Amino acid sequence: MNTPIRSPRCAPRHDRRGVALVIVLAFVVLLTGLVIAFFSRSLLDRQISNSSIDRAKVSDFADGASNAIIGNLKQEIVLSSSAYTLSSGTLYVPQSTGSTAYNYMLPQMTSGSFPLNLLKISGTAPFFTGSNGCVPTSGSTNAISVSSTTPSMNGRYVSLARWNEHYLLPFTGSDNTPTTSGTSTPFVPPNWVLVTKNGSNPVLPSINSFNGNSQYLTGGSNAVVGRYAYAIYHEGGLLDVNAAGYPAHLAVCPLTRRPSLTQI
Repeated sequence: MNTPIRSPRCAPRHDRRGVALVIVLAFVVLLTGLVIAFFSRSLLDRQISNSSIDRAKVSDFADGASNAIIGNLKQEIVLSSSAYTLSSGTLYVPQSTGSTAYNYMLPQMTSGSFPLNLLKISGTAPFFTGSNGCVPTSGSTNAISVSSTTPSMNGRYVSLARWNEHYLLPFTGSDNTPTTSGTSTPFVPPNWVLVTKNGSNPVLPSINSFNGNSQYLTGGSNAVVGRYAYAIYHEGGLLDVNAAGYPAHLAVCPLTRRPSLTQI
């Protein structure tokens, strides 16, 4: 007797459709996760890139401000010295004639009621004034009449305590808020120096004059791109902290550096 051969029983059609739907949904979820991860990574990379660009801009601006201040010091040397041309370059020797002989061996001190160790400050006085010229060349200051302690529109400012983080100024109280002579006379903080697109330092009568001058505003032909303030101190009279405190009969040269002290 022949036994009939039966084909295997196939799954119902609706069961096959259900499995296919689950597989499709799984692929959709996986693809959605990949897309979200891609855009999240793209946004994160963009934020990191923008942050790096902002840091680079700030660093470049700070370097430019430092170069401008150093350039003023160099210009002061040129205006207060006699130049001698050598084969290896130019030698500047302090002027040795007239009533101001050798008065310019050191940079000119800032005029006004300031501590004796404060050499230069961005304020209402010119950087240098001499018989051969001035810095800036106009004979005026390149800073505006706005203190660096005055909050700007975004609320940022430099406090008196921050100006004296180095403790080179006398101070009173529990913080390091500086004074001019250890008394209640307040320390006059530096003023802001504005920098425009072309590198100039505009000085107008008041801050309202800037607001009324469209070329200095955002989007203007010569918009202000940043600001800085500075104070330069004469450290020639400071003690060497690597040797200060040792008995007077000990020589300084053979002494080893104190590991717990930091040189100023």
